[in-house]
Amino acid sequence: MNIRDEIVLKKIIQYTDEISETISRFNLTQDSFTEDFVARNAISMCIL
Repeated sequence: MNIRDEIVLKKIIQYTDEISETISRFNLTQDSFTEDFVARNAISMCIL
């Protein structure tokens, strides 16, 4: 694995941790995440 791959993977892990924290902070469920476009878009924005 090269250094660029390692950086990308670390960023992906950071983003998934942040998504998990956001879901917990706002007491979202799997259903509310998939059904509420505002929550889904706000949380998913950091991935883009």
